[in-house]
Amino acid sequence: GYTGLRMVANGTSRAVDPRRRDRLVRYEHLLDRFCLDHAFTLLCAFDNALGEQGLAELGCVHSLTRGELSPFALRAARAADAALVGSVDAVSVDLLVEALRRIGLPRPGRRMVLDATDLECIDVRAMRELDRHAARAGVSLGLRSPPTLVPRLLQLLDLPAIRVVAST
Repeated sequence: GYTGLRMVANGTSRAVDPRRRDRLVRYEHLLDRFCLDHAFTLLCAFDNALGEQGLAELGCVHSLTRGELSPFALRAARAADAALVGSVDAVSVDLLVEALRRIGLPRPGRRMVLDATDLECIDVRAMRELDRHAARAGVSLGLRSPPTLVPRLLQLLDLPAIRVVAST
């Protein structure tokens, strides 16, 4: 049987205030990272008081999100700062950059590595915004195992902060 800790939480009251949402998004990511090595399951519930945007801001970093909240997810990953899953385009890239900021990526003075194994698609605008995000922080962004389109885009575009990195 399951011997880990299970917890259910309604986070709506903490997430309604956008200023508190920054901390909650960071908390969600840290819990996701904790669960990589510990038998712990957390089920969070949020109601529609957050609106579509608020739900998307939380859903994109929650490991168990299902449905149409966000076309991508940032999840905890081993040997990477996070895993980027799903699709990122011109419509969703601002949400991605905001989620990266909220979870504390990139960290100053360190290369940021995103595991892109389960990234289905990323468009040119999203690549450019990720490059700008990394460059503003003065770091490089390594994409591990991205879709085959990504190395080709890097050859065609001037994106000095992004590199494809070898799988570990």
